Amino acid sequence: MYEGDKMLIFSIVFGIIIGFLRRGSLYRLGEIKIKYSGLLFLSFGLKFVIYTQTQSPDAGWLLEYGALLHMLLYLPLFYVLWKNWELFAVPFLSVGIIANALVIFINQGQMPVSAQGLEQVELDFLYEILQKGGFATHSLIEAETRLAFLGDVIVFPPFLDLPISQLVSIGDILIFLGMVLFIQHAMVYQNK
Repeated sequence: MYEGDKMLIFSIVFGIIIGFLRRGSLYRLGEIKIKYSGLLFLSFGLKFVIYTQTQSPDAGWLLEYGALLHMLLYLPLFYVLWKNWELFAVPFLSVGIIANALVIFINQGQMPVSAQGLEQVELDFLYEILQKGGFATHSLIEAETRLAFLGDVIVFPPFLDLPISQLVSIGDILIFLGMVLFIQHAMVYQNK
């Protein structure tokens, strides 16, 4: 959920660790040329604003338009992926992003979330917020939810104490793996 960015950060750190274990270099990682990388900052900045400001007492307008903004943040991301398709692991990473975008788009801008999953990972407060419609970008899975299996339905039990979100989607896992592959490869192989 909104902790999904922890998973992204963890994938970067994990990718760097694997890159070092494979005798890679941060210098090589720094040589990667990502075309239109500024659009990534736009997309993640918009995501950050939506996720953090939804919980604000003045979030009325964001609750109303947050789902639309949630869908729009994928447009610059898709463009960057398309322009950088030739980079190692970008196609794999894209599958995860497309899976998340698909379920969000088909459910009117909201990522479906498993109520049982929230209970299992002891995020009862989040269940209450979602039940009241207080989160613009996520909603509880209901009978009319489409492609729910692509939503946040995979549970990592709290006892694992992972430094990542404990309720994730298939897309999140593919993004995690894609980022790890991308970073460790960039650290090990000479970029052209």
